[in-house]
Amino acid sequence: METEYLTREVWELQIKNIVDENNRQNHRIAKLEEDVKAMQDVKIMLGKITVDMEYMKNEIKAMRSDMENVKGIPASRWDKLMSGLIGAAATVIGGGVIAAAIHFL
Repeated sequence: METEYLTREVWELQIKNIVDENNRQNHRIAKLEEDVKAMQDVKIMLGKITVDMEYMKNEIKAMRSDMENVKGIPASRWDKLMSGLIGAAATVIGGGVIAAAIHFL
């Protein structure tokens, strides 16, 4: 059985091919690592946006509550005015009835 040996040129060509493939794979891995880093950055930004949106939602709820309170002020003033007028009218009527009763006695 005859043994075949590879020539130096063949070995150098195979080594060059392996090195080239290694460089291509290293480039692909570096690109993937950049992509993963970008995705992590997006995830962090989405988390911050979610927190900000929750804060804004709570602020809007508080503003709505404040608006309802402000809208209720004229109504409460009107109710107080009506109560005062009715009380004054009742006082005048009651005073008139008592005065009439005393006068006629």
